[in-house]
Amino acid sequence: MRKATALAARLLVISFALLGSHRLPTTAAATQAQPQKQTAPPAPVRVTAEIENEDTHVWKVHLPPKQSSSLHRHNHPRVVVFLTGGPLKLLVKAAQPRVLPWQSGKAYWLPADGPGEYHTYLNDGDRPIEFIYIEFERSR
Repeated sequence: MRKATALAARLLVISFALLGSHRLPTTAAATQAQPQKQTAPPAPVRVTAEIENEDTHVWKVHLPPKQSSSLHRHNHPRVVVFLTGGPLKLLVKAAQPRVLPWQSGKAYWLPADGPGEYHTYLNDGDRPIEFIYIEFERSR
């Protein structure tokens, strides 16, 4: 029995000696040893009011990749000038999505939205899209 205990003790000492620098990491060390995947939060959509008066509203919109505008509507006709164009997915409530290929440097005329019509734009691309909305408040 003494021989078995002595042999077990030696085997235990040899095992620790063999492990030596190959210690099992503690939980904190294991966490630090594994590469952490860091993902940056998505860039925010920026809508800046440039002009707001009783005749005209002008907004500058910065739409980062994979971001969408809020659900909204336009009661008046408007001109949209794309500073940085690209394909935007137009999502209209109760209608099929459409992809609109807006071109940089171009201006587009858009009529007022129909009664009860709400929409959002989704930048499904990999580059930001910027445009300026000029909405004519006194027009119908």
